[in-house]
Amino acid sequence: MRVTLHSAIRKITFIVVSVLAMATYLLLVGRTYRAEWLTSHVNADSLEAARVLEPGNADYAHDLG
Repeated sequence: MRVTLHSAIRKITFIVVSVLAMATYLLLVGRTYRAEWLTSHVNADSLEAARVLEPGNADYAHDLG
């Protein structure tokens, strides 16, 4: 699939959308990585911080209990 970007507006729009998509991806991956890193330090404060970062992951609440 070839995307034609002949005008400057299309090029700028493509770059902005690409940067925003990459920033969103890095934010999501960074939160998950930070939560996993926090669980490697087995204490109540780290596990609570991991639970707050990833509230949808029941493993952190289970480990905290």
